[in-house]
Amino acid sequence: MIAAQRSCDKHVIAMFLHAASVIFEPHATEGFLLPHQFIYIAYFLCFAGMAVSIFFIILYGHLFGVEKTAYWLVSLVVSLLGSFLLIEPIKVECSVFVM
Repeated sequence: MIAAQRSCDKHVIAMFLHAASVIFEPHATEGFLLPHQFIYIAYFLCFAGMAVSIFFIILYGHLFGVEKTAYWLVSLVVSLLGSFLLIEPIKVECSVFVM
């Protein structure tokens, strides 16, 4: 079971590296591309999604009350920092050792 999973992981990593090499090769821009103005639409959609999310977070914050919202924000910040500073570097190190 573990050997099959490792070979599957190596296959997935090989596919990822191949995809990355195709993306960053100079001749990979051949084919259908959207016009440059679509990047502004993409940025608008991202910022609109963030604004809607922030709006609902503020509404729920008012609904929960000050104390519960403070605990909620503290737990959010602690979990994000734990993920960025602890979990993600460990995942990167493990993927390096697997390769």
